[in-house]
Parts: sequence; C-alpha cells; structure tokens
Amino acid sequence: MGRTTFYSHFETKDQLLEAMCQSIFDHVLSDHPKKESSHDFSKKPDTLAEVLEHVLYHLRDEKEEMLEILLTDSADLFLSYFSENVRSLLKENPKYLPAYSSDLPKDYLLDMMTSGIVETVRWWVKHRMEYSPEQVAAYYENMVPGAT
Repeated sequence: MGRTTFYSHFETKDQLLEAMCQSIFDHVLSDHPKKESSHDFSKKPDTLAEVLEHVLYHLRDEKEEMLEILLTDSADLFLSYFSENVRSLLKENPKYLPAYSSDLPKDYLLDMMTSGIVETVRWWVKHRMEYSPEQVAAYYENMVPGAT
C-alpha cells in the first residue's frame, strides 16, 4: 500500500493496527461466520479454546504481515488492542470464564485470563507460528482448567 493510500484511510499506524485487530474479532465473533479456505468455523464457537483457535487461524493466514508486526516495535501496540478485545469478549461472554471460587474478584479473573491469551499469542509468534492453531489452543486450554 502506498503512503498516500494509507493516509487516505488511516491517520496513524496506530489506527491501522487497531482496525486490523478489530476486524479479526468482528469476524470471529460474527453471528454468521462463513467457511474459509484455511478453516471452517461456520458455527459459533462453544468454547474459549475454539475462539482462540479461530483468532489464531486469522493471524496465521496473514503470517508474513503478522510476524512483521508482532516481531517489531509495533507488537506492544497491536497486543494492547488485542488485549482490549479479548477482555471485552470475556466480560461480555461469562460462559468462557472458568467456574472459580466466588470470592475471586471478577476483574482479577478477567485480567488473568486476558493476559494468558495475550502471552499465548506472544509465545506462538516468538516460535514463528510453527505450531498449529489447534495445538496452541489446546496448550492454553490445558493450562487453564475449566476455560471451556
């Protein structure tokens, strides 16, 4: 994309990264997901691991661009937008939260679950996405019992 084209759509790189992240989550959480060439999540996900797997497919489908973003100075900014989207997803869909003791503050649980997902993505990218989205989602699910 040329500089002029870029600035006709986005004022800053930050806005582009936010839009990219939002686009992924809007698609994954769509009421009518469609089968895609690399994966089929045409039914709404039932578990948090399925949501994570779907997100990972979209990151991997744009592997070169995502590695360029996530292995550079832009990583923290993109992951902050990613984190906001994950936290909103968990807050709006309590079915994805594990059933822990009621004396655990909900905001603590949201923060811990969100950071776990963000760090899972960071780890996966550090390994250049060599593991499949299914494997990575299963790793996360094994680390967070009850996160179904």
